Amino acid sequence: MTSAEVSQIWSAFVVNMMFKAHLEYFLVHCNDLEIRSVLDSALQFSNKITTGARAFLNEEDYPTPIAFTEKDIHLDAPRLYTDHFYLYNIQNLSQYGMLGHSLSLSVSGRADIREFFSNCVRETVELYNRATEVLIKKGLYLTAPTVPICKQIDFVKEKSFLTGWLGERRPMTVLEINYIVANYLGTAIGRAVCMSFSQVARSKEIRAYFLRGSQIAQQHLRAFQSMLSEAGLPSIPSFESEVTNSTIAPFSDKLMMIKVVSLGVIASARYGQALGEGGRHDIGANYAKMLAGTLKFQEEGAKILIDRGWLEQPPTAVDRKALARV
Repeated sequence: MTSAEVSQIWSAFVVNMMFKAHLEYFLVHCNDLEIRSVLDSALQFSNKITTGARAFLNEEDYPTPIAFTEKDIHLDAPRLYTDHFYLYNIQNLSQYGMLGHSLSLSVSGRADIREFFSNCVRETVELYNRATEVLIKKGLYLTAPTVPICKQIDFVKEKSFLTGWLGERRPMTVLEINYIVANYLGTAIGRAVCMSFSQVARSKEIRAYFLRGSQIAQQHLRAFQSMLSEAGLPSIPSFESEVTNSTIAPFSDKLMMIKVVSLGVIASARYGQALGEGGRHDIGANYAKMLAGTLKFQEEGAKILIDRGWLEQPPTAVDRKALARV
C-alpha cells in the first residue's frame, strides 16, 4: 500500500471503532423501531469497515491500532440522549462519511482498495438517505431557508459585492446561506456532544475542556444566527433539549476526548472550506475567527491526549537521521 492508502485505511479503522462504541450504546436505549433499524444498519456498516480495514493492515504486516476496547464503553450507563438525537447524529456523521470515503477513494490506486472505498461511499449514501427519510417522515428534518426564484441570469458588476465591513451589505448568496446553515447544524450537534460529555466525564480537567468546547460552540451558533437574522432568514433550532440529565458516563474519558477533538477537526475543515469559497468580507472574517478558535481548542485537546498517553500514532516515514545516529 502507498502512504496515502495506509493513512486512509488506518483512519477508517480507528474512526469506525469509535462509531461502533457509540452505536452499541445507542442501541441499548433506542425505543423507536424505525430509528433502531437505521442504527442497526449503521453498526453493521461500521463492523464491515473495521473488518476490511484490519484485513488490509494485516496483509501488509502493519500492526492493528488499539483504538478502543470494551473498557471504553459502559453499556449499563443510563440514557444520555433522546432517540431523535441518535437519528440526527447518524445523518450528520454520514454526511462527513460521504466526504471522507470519497477522499479515500480519490487517493487510492490499488484496485481492491478502490473497490473497498467505493463500497463505503455507496453504503454511506444509502445510510444518509435512510436517516433523512426517517427524519422527514417524523417531521424532524431541518431544512435550509428558501429564497425567491431568480427570473434571469446576472453577473457581478461591482467590487462592492465582496465588501461587508461598513455601510449597506448586499443580500447573502445561496452559497453563503448554505455554508452558514450546514456549519450551524454541525456545530449544534458538536455543542450537544460537548455539553453531554461535560456532565459525565470523570476527570475535572477533561470536564472543564468539554465545557469550554460547549461555550465556544455556543458563541459560533450565536454568530451564525445573527448572520441569518440580519438577512431576514429564519432561525434554526439546536439540540440541547436532546441531552438528558444523566451524570453517569457511557464512555471512557479517552473515547470522549478523541470524539470531541475529532469533531473539532471536522469543524475546522468546514470553516476552512466556507472561508475558501470567498464572498462577503464580513462573513469571511467571522469564519477566520471561528477557525482560529477551533484550531486552538483542538491543540489543547491534543495536548491532553498526549499527556495521558491516549493519542495513538499513525504509521510514519522512516527517520533516516535516527538510523544514521546523527
